[in-house]
Amino acid sequence: MKYFFKFAIRLYWFIVPNSLKGVCLFEESCSKHVYRTLQNEGTKAGYKALVYRFKVCRSPFLIRKNKDKNQYELHLCNGDIIQEDLINSYHLSKIN
Repeated sequence: MKYFFKFAIRLYWFIVPNSLKGVCLFEESCSKHVYRTLQNEGTKAGYKALVYRFKVCRSPFLIRKNKDKNQYELHLCNGDIIQEDLINSYHLSKIN
């Protein structure tokens, strides 16, 4: 199953043009994150990573400045808060 998922991701990278993929909220794209997780941690962890990213890498989200930490935070639709170093630089550049 692990090899099927990895093949499907590689096929996605090859077939779907970048203009249709959109911009991931995370610095490491969702497909790269799932692929890396599959490779390093196995099928179960890769599947969990896929489901999690599919649920949270979408609107509504909010990027706000945490004045105590002096950095930006990404507030995901499920309530999770992601720190600045994991936020896609594209989204950070739209703030400044």
